[in-house]
Amino acid sequence: MQEKLHTIPVNEAFDSGDECPFCYLERETEERRRSKIINRELTHFLEHLQEQLDAREAAAAQKQVNDITNALLKQNAERLHLASVETAKEAERGIVDIETLKATNAKLIQTFDDVMKIQADGRAKRLAAESEMLKMENDLKQKLLQIRSGN
Repeated sequence: MQEKLHTIPVNEAFDSGDECPFCYLERETEERRRSKIINRELTHFLEHLQEQLDAREAAAAQKQVNDITNALLKQNAERLHLASVETAKEAERGIVDIETLKATNAKLIQTFDDVMKIQADGRAKRLAAESEMLKMENDLKQKLLQIRSGN
C-alpha cells in the first residue's frame, strides 16, 4: 500500500523519542506491512480452516446420509423377502386346502347316505301304506258286498 502524505504519521515519528524519525517511520511502515501480510495470511488460513471444517461437517453429514440409506435398503430388502415368502407360501397353498376338500367330500357322502336312507324309509312307508290301503279297500268292498247281499 502506498502511503500518502496526509497518512504518514510524521508527528508520531518526532514524538517517539527515537534517535531518527525516518528510521521510526521505516520501522512503522515495515511493521504495518508485516501486520497486513500476517492478517491476510491469517484470514486465508482461517478461511481454509473453515473450509476444512465445513468439508468435515459435510463429510460427516454425508456419512450419516449413507448410513441411513444403507439401513433403509437393508430394511426394505428384509420386508421384500418376508412379503415374497408369504406370498409364495399362499400361492403354493392353493385356493382350497386338501383338508377342506376331504371334509366337504365326507359331508357330501354323508348327505347322499342320509337322503338315500330317507328315500328308502319313505318307500317302505309308502309300500306299507299302499298295502294297508289295499287291505282297507278290500275290507270296504267286503262290507259293501255284505250289505248288498242282505246281511
